Amino acid sequence: MTFTRAITASDVLGRYGADPRVARLLDRDEANSKYAATAQEGSMLRAGSLCMWSFCFEEHGITGAMSGTCTTLSEGTETLSVLRGADGMNSFAHWRDGRRVERFEPGMTFTKPQPPHPWWDAVEVHLAYVLRRIRG
Repeated sequence: MTFTRAITASDVLGRYGADPRVARLLDRDEANSKYAATAQEGSMLRAGSLCMWSFCFEEHGITGAMSGTCTTLSEGTETLSVLRGADGMNSFAHWRDGRRVERFEPGMTFTKPQPPHPWWDAVEVHLAYVLRRIRG
């Protein structure tokens, strides 16, 4: 899933390489049935906007975690990319003006980025809080 500030959902789709003119409003079940029925290669993208941010939820692919896509999405703005991989790999990346600012796998200390790393810090604080709550 990606979140990009100050561009429209149509712009997000275009920056992913999709043609926003052929986009249709579909719920998840409709989108999945269309994907399964056509057996297309590639991702199923669902995009929208909320306040100053547009998002793109991607199923059947990892395009939104790729450097090329994030570079394009973040040109002139900033993008957050969150990957929850089927293989168990999870990652977070923050991109600004076409450059990666921060990237790491939450909970994996060996992926700690070079300072400054405000997103890493925020995630670590949250994970520590969750662990304290679990342990009682």
